[in-house]
Amino acid sequence: MPFVLPRRRSLTLVPLCAIALLPSSPAGAQWSVWAPVPYLDVIDRYRSGETADAVAEIGRWPRAHIERSLTELFAFVLAAPEGDPRLEVATLDAALLLHTAVAMQAELAGDARAAGLHISVAAAIADGIEEAARKRPALCGTSRLVTRRDWQLVAAGWQQGRWQLDAAGALFTDLLEAAPGDAEVRLAAGMYEEARHADESRVMTQYGRLSRSPTARGLGDERSVVRMRDEARVRQHLVDAAGHYRQALVADPGLHEARVRLARVEMLRGNAAGADVLLREAREGSREPLVLYLAELFTARRAEASDDLDAAVSAYERARTQLPGAQAARMGLAHAFEQSGRAGDARAVLQSVLSEPAPRPFKADPWWAYQFGYSSHAMALFDRLRARVVRR
Repeated sequence: MPFVLPRRRSLTLVPLCAIALLPSSPAGAQWSVWAPVPYLDVIDRYRSGETADAVAEIGRWPRAHIERSLTELFAFVLAAPEGDPRLEVATLDAALLLHTAVAMQAELAGDARAAGLHISVAAAIADGIEEAARKRPALCGTSRLVTRRDWQLVAAGWQQGRWQLDAAGALFTDLLEAAPGDAEVRLAAGMYEEARHADESRVMTQYGRLSRSPTARGLGDERSVVRMRDEARVRQHLVDAAGHYRQALVADPGLHEARVRLARVEMLRGNAAGADVLLREAREGSREPLVLYLAELFTARRAEASDDLDAAVSAYERARTQLPGAQAARMGLAHAFEQSGRAGDARAVLQSVLSEPAPRPFKADPWWAYQFGYSSHAMALFDRLRARVVRR
């Protein structure tokens, strides 16, 4: 069966048989006379460690050549004799990662069309691998280097990080159906629901449909019914996030990042006592600097909400100890010092922040990356998957 890739304007992942189509990539005149490096050779270069060159090569290919190459690749694998070393699913796994990398590179370059094309290519390969494995039992017996679950986590996390929430949501739906008891999937899904809550809250506040403060909510005005409906829908994302985090902890009680994020969700839902218990458990049970940093940051905010500035200062100090270069803890500490009447201490902390060169790396502070959910995890997972397919 030939591969005909979906043509869509968004980065939504769609099956091969989708009817809606993405705009075609224009083919330069050179493609009418130039025979490019064969697809298998480019994949082999990627597996040999020439990842940047392979990504650049595939990124120049027009859509029609990619479709033809995919068709030929799967036909080649399906036709290879039993025992032939070319009959290995690792080649297909490498192609899956290669096109994912091209999509990421295109997105960074601001080429949304190419990013959409290549993430659709990757989705087509993921589907094709499963179909090929059904047709060739030998492929079923070959160890996968990149499971569908792992690739979907990468794609969903990457798309959430680019704020492509609808596309990420479709992937999380598939992941939850396939692996409802998977702690990592539940953690990622909870992060997604938190992002949905933040995004929809921001939009509704911007357009005046969500109250900016609890005291502004009046039930007597004509907008109260609409407001309550909107608030209920937005808050449902917090309910769903909490459910995912609790399921993650059932599957893996040691997954303290889920515990810390659940604590923040409970804070947003007004369950201060529950949040305090969760934060204490995370502080006592975790040894991960990122988790402890967030736990202390949220503990400090809980203390500020209770007007316990001494406890807030202590928690911010502990957060700063976990990640000395992170900015949010130091800004919070300076604010707590100021509120406590310790203006000199506040100025000293702020000076340490202002004296640092800019711009700061995004990953320098977990709070900066918090709303992007599973994105940083996805990029780390992608690096691990690439290490599996690249020959050493």
